[in-house]
Amino acid sequence: MSGSFKVNGGKIVVSGIAEKDVLYNILGTGEQVAFTGGGGGTGCCNAAVDGTLVALSRNIALSPGLVNGQLCGGKNISIVSGSSVQCVPGNPRNALTRESASNQSHTAGRKRASSDAPFF
Repeated sequence: MSGSFKVNGGKIVVSGIAEKDVLYNILGTGEQVAFTGGGGGTGCCNAAVDGTLVALSRNIALSPGLVNGQLCGGKNISIVSGSSVQCVPGNPRNALTRESASNQSHTAGRKRASSDAPFF
């Protein structure tokens, strides 16, 4: 997919397939991938997606946001305000569950929330 990818207080929930089988591949440069809408911390978050999100040419900001799967980026990844990346059970590439990543920001070259998962 190209263009803007923003989730503001909404949820993209999968039904009938596993989260590990869903891939959001955000192509090209452009605006940052953004999750907003409040609700961080316990019961996170009002903005959420099920699946793996890949954005190799864009910044990613979960402020706050929830990814039920994996998050892969080639630029800055910001996980703040009680955001979370929850690796889905049953995915053989599960490496890390990051809960309450309050005020953490990853800004070096290629960073990912799932330390053992390969880049695409």
